[in-house]
Amino acid sequence: MYEQLGTSAATLQFFNTAEGYVEPDGSGGYDYIFQCKDHLGNIRLSYSDANDNGSITTSEIREENNYYPFGLKHKGYNENISGRDHTFEYQGQELTEDLDYNMLEYKWRHFEPAIGRFNKLDRFAEKYTPISPYSFIASNPLKYREVQGDSIQLIIGKPYTDYKGKEHPYGHVALRVFNAEEGYDYVYDFGRYGAVRGVFGQTGDGILNVYNNSEAYFKTEQSIRESIGYTEATTVAQDKKIIDYYNKQIAEGESYSKRNTKNSKSYKLDDYGIFDNNCCTISADGLDQIEKNPLGDEYDPRDALRILEKDYKKLGLTRTVYKKGGITITTYEPAKPNSSGKSGNQKYDERPIPRVKDPEE
Repeated sequence: MYEQLGTSAATLQFFNTAEGYVEPDGSGGYDYIFQCKDHLGNIRLSYSDANDNGSITTSEIREENNYYPFGLKHKGYNENISGRDHTFEYQGQELTEDLDYNMLEYKWRHFEPAIGRFNKLDRFAEKYTPISPYSFIASNPLKYREVQGDSIQLIIGKPYTDYKGKEHPYGHVALRVFNAEEGYDYVYDFGRYGAVRGVFGQTGDGILNVYNNSEAYFKTEQSIRESIGYTEATTVAQDKKIIDYYNKQIAEGESYSKRNTKNSKSYKLDDYGIFDNNCCTISADGLDQIEKNPLGDEYDPRDALRILEKDYKKLGLTRTVYKKGGITITTYEPAKPNSSGKSGNQKYDERPIPRVKDPEE
C-alpha cells in the first residue's frame, strides 16, 4: 500500500505476505511483521523479531487484538501499538475509522461490528428468505466466517427421454466455476461427444466443452431434462486452481471446432471411458484441485446424485433445481441447532447465485 502526504510523491507504507506484512524501517531496509490468527482468520497478535535473535519478547509485540463475537475490539487494556497502526484486523478486513465511520470493508458491503450487521442488503437476499438481508454469517460468528470470492457448482442432470423416445438413463455431471465481480462464469462439460467406439458404446472421443456463459449451458440442458446444482462458496484463488487445471488439460489436448458455438469451445482430450474417464470423474478431478470433492472416486452420475441428495445439508451446500422448461428453484437450509445444541447445515452467510448448462450422451 502506498500513501501520498501533501504534494510529495506516494511512498510505500507496507505490503502483505502470507505470514503478515512488511514495512520500510526508515533506513532503507524492511521490517518483517508476523501475525497470529485464530480459526476464523482474525488477526490476534502482530510481532517482529527486531533484534534478530530468534525469540520474541513482550517489547517486540507490535499489537494485540481481542474482539467481541461480531468483531468490535476490546478497549481499555493492551491498547499499546508499536509501529504503524495496521488497520487490517477482524477476519483480515480493513477497519475504516475516518470521520468516525468505524466500518469493516468487506468486498460487497461494509460491516458495522458494534451492531453485528451489514449496512446494505445482501445481493442474494431473495435466496435466503429465512435470514435477515443484513445478517452477518447467519448470526453465528463463533463458527463461521464471511468469504471473499464466489462459488463452484456441481450440476447433475437427471436421466431423461429424448424427443425420439430414446431413453438416456445415466444422467450427466458438469462443473461450474463462477465469480460475478471478477467477471467469469465457466461450465466444464466433458462427455462422449465425438466418435463412439466399443460394442456397447462404452468408449469414444472424450470432448470437453467449455462454456463462457452458464446461461447458454442451462438453456440447452433445461430443454431436455431436470438438473440439480450443488453450490459451495470458494475463493478466487481456489477458482484459479480449478481453471488452471482444465487449461492444462486443454493445452495437452486438441481443438474440436466442429462443436464450437457462440458461447462455448470444445477440445478433444483423452478417450472417454464409461468407468474411469467420464463426465463424473472429470468434474471430480476439478474439485480435487482444491480438496472439495464430495464424490470421491464415484463414476456413475446416478450415484453422485444419490450421494449429494443425502449429504448436501451436512456439507453446507446450496441446492438449486433447474426444472425442465426453464424454472429454477433454490433450496436453502439455514443453520438449525442439532441435538448437541450446535448449529449445523449452514456454512456461509453469502453464497453466490447458481445459474445454467448443455447435454451429453
